[in-house]
Amino acid sequence: MKTTEEARGDALIGASVKVADGFFWVALSNIPDERERNLTLLQERGWIDLPMLYENRKRAILTLEKGTPGTRAVERAVTAWRAE
Repeated sequence: MKTTEEARGDALIGASVKVADGFFWVALSNIPDERERNLTLLQERGWIDLPMLYENRKRAILTLEKGTPGTRAVERAVTAWRAE
């Protein structure tokens, strides 16, 4: 999660696993301090980097701006997660 497109980001804390070719499951940590950090980053940062590793072992980073619709979606999700 980043503050600007060019900034160096802070990673969310969690784990990812390959489920099948082209499909991955990403789980965020539910340890209280780590969970709070993740939720804060999701709410406060406007840019998301998605690192990728191609089959030929080359790496890439897809950078996305959260934007207004993304901010609304994150706020709804965070509200629901905090209620659990």
